[in-house]
Amino acid sequence: MAEARSRGTPGLKQGEGICLGVIIPCRNEARVIARRLESLKLNGLPEGLVRAQLVVVDDGSSDETKKIASEVCQGMVGWSAEVISNTDRKGKNGAVRTGLDHFGSQVDVVVLTDADVITNANALAALAAAFSGEPELGMATGVQRLHEALPAAAAELCGEAAMGLYDSWTRSVRRFESRRGRLFSVHGQLLAWRADLGLTPGDLAADDLDLMLQLRSRHPGRTVRMIEGAVFHEERSPARSDQDLRRARAFLQALPKMRASGLGVQAWFYGRVPALAPVISAASFFGVALSLGLVGGVRMLSIFVALSALGLLHPAIRRLLSLLVVIERARRAERAESMSASWETARA
Repeated sequence: MAEARSRGTPGLKQGEGICLGVIIPCRNEARVIARRLESLKLNGLPEGLVRAQLVVVDDGSSDETKKIASEVCQGMVGWSAEVISNTDRKGKNGAVRTGLDHFGSQVDVVVLTDADVITNANALAALAAAFSGEPELGMATGVQRLHEALPAAAAELCGEAAMGLYDSWTRSVRRFESRRGRLFSVHGQLLAWRADLGLTPGDLAADDLDLMLQLRSRHPGRTVRMIEGAVFHEERSPARSDQDLRRARAFLQALPKMRASGLGVQAWFYGRVPALAPVISAASFFGVALSLGLVGGVRMLSIFVALSALGLLHPAIRRLLSLLVVIERARRAERAESMSASWETARA
């Protein structure tokens, strides 16, 4: 498909002519793959959608992931669904590339989603409507809702999301960036882009960030947004500290691409400030403490230390401090040896 196809027309009407190609890369996801596929079956396809294709790309699972996925795919009415094996380099990125090669030029919008999430029933419809209604939209991501645990069946999803203050704050930042069409921190758990833009994950562990940076560098006029109707539900990892460390290391790997010229002030900020956050925070704390001690003496210094200690009682502050520690751990780990793009998801 040529770039002119989506740029040269005034924009498709909702669902008109759009073919969605959904890729689910997975390895050893026997516990959750049936739930993910059932969740997609519950998704209402937009009226007028030409067709929807689904490919589950198995990356050498040693459990029954492939067998279970094949059985469920056979019963997905209205879908062209199948299970294939990764023929590219081992790892999630290779599995995604295999899925893209499988679709070729048959799809208009690629939807990448993880095997362990559940999407709301109107998620795909919301994504299709977004790409139909905004010709300049190049990439779209879903809205994350975190839960302490997800049910065994997608239809049984209920209850409130376990979103903490820090999680809500980061989502507010995403919404602010999204309104400007310049969303930076996209969610790889539910990520969609126009197939004709030629995006494909490279060797970075942060495949979602890699794809977004490719879009920003190759197609600077395209927008990146978070679509409010495309909600996905994710379970907090039982090994959250390990997950945070992996994500931090993946982010640090992407810094050279963020620092490339032409990506603007936003990329400059993300390419420098988060990595330096532990040093900046420590220097700021001790700088303020020293200033107060010199100006107000021991009394002012004691008050400052006491207020800082009280701040640690707030879970959002503790979460922020734990992330600063994780960033420093990630910096040291990456200096020793760069993390590979292979993946395994911790399960409860």
